[in-house]
Amino acid sequence: MKSPENTGIPEAQAKPESAAEQERFLENVVFKEIKDKKSGKVVGYKSSSPDRKSIELPVDADVEPGKPYKVRINKDTKPEDPASGKLIAEVVKDGLPLSPKDWNEVEENLNKAEISKRKSLAIDIEGDGEKIGTAVSMPESEATDAKILSELGIKPLDDSDADSIQAEKLAHEEAYEKLMGGEDSPEKALVSLRWKNLSRAMKTEAALERERGRVVEYETGIIKNLIGKQDAGEPVSAERTLLAKAAEKERALDTADEKLKKSSPEAWYGLNLKELKGYKEQLESGKIVETDYVRKQAEEVVTHARAGQPVFIYGHLGSGKTELAFHVARKYIGKEALIISGSKHTSPAELYGHQV
Repeated sequence: MKSPENTGIPEAQAKPESAAEQERFLENVVFKEIKDKKSGKVVGYKSSSPDRKSIELPVDADVEPGKPYKVRINKDTKPEDPASGKLIAEVVKDGLPLSPKDWNEVEENLNKAEISKRKSLAIDIEGDGEKIGTAVSMPESEATDAKILSELGIKPLDDSDADSIQAEKLAHEEAYEKLMGGEDSPEKALVSLRWKNLSRAMKTEAALERERGRVVEYETGIIKNLIGKQDAGEPVSAERTLLAKAAEKERALDTADEKLKKSSPEAWYGLNLKELKGYKEQLESGKIVETDYVRKQAEEVVTHARAGQPVFIYGHLGSGKTELAFHVARKYIGKEALIISGSKHTSPAELYGHQV
């Protein structure tokens, strides 16, 4: 898998490509909330200045109504008309945006800061910085050992080692704070953007999964209706059309999932790492690994099983038919599978029980 290219430049702060775009930064823009008339919920923000086009921000913009901000104009809905339309913008912090070269330096500083942070966390001293050992009188055997080790050029372990470890921990923490800069530093802006991209990706993926579950339930209902109509000898063309539309919706969800993974480097690494961790947990617990292909087969089985339709799973020896049935029963239906070993000599009484 090849991840999306990461230039080190946050997309929202990328350097403008033309001189005209470089002039599209406005200072001291004050915003007010845009509320939905029916629900009263905030759906965005727009500028309150009457002497220019309305400048609008999305609902997730980090702004406070009445407070001035510097903004970058990304789009003019009616560039040919200076009196109508609106400007779609984003808030930029002081000192931003930077050039690609500057952003590369910022990313390098951030990587160094993260290394310092990891080194600091790796140094685990019990007792909130207290010394590892306690100064006590050294027994004769330890004194002898210390003398022998000293002659070999080996320094015995004592409380000074804990002091040096603590000093190293503090040095890493100071290096981290220095590299990260102040509250409005580009490094912290980049960290904020990365977390925002990752959070958005995780929330979007969860929404896609919930919608996928609703599609499966919808298909189950259609199949039930289709079976009932077939048994009654009624036409089922409408149900078949609805099933085709449901299949189209599933393909759209798959496409949206792929686009989501490529939407940002954070989405790519975060979502793929989550997927790999899921595979690892399934393998370690002895379960079937639910790859995209397995999930599609499982959903196909589930829609028919929930509709009361018998399902026949076929395939080559060792291809995972039995494991797929176990997986569907446990995860999607919430029951343990009942295993019946059949042959051509198996009688109905062995399947359904004997009359008593």
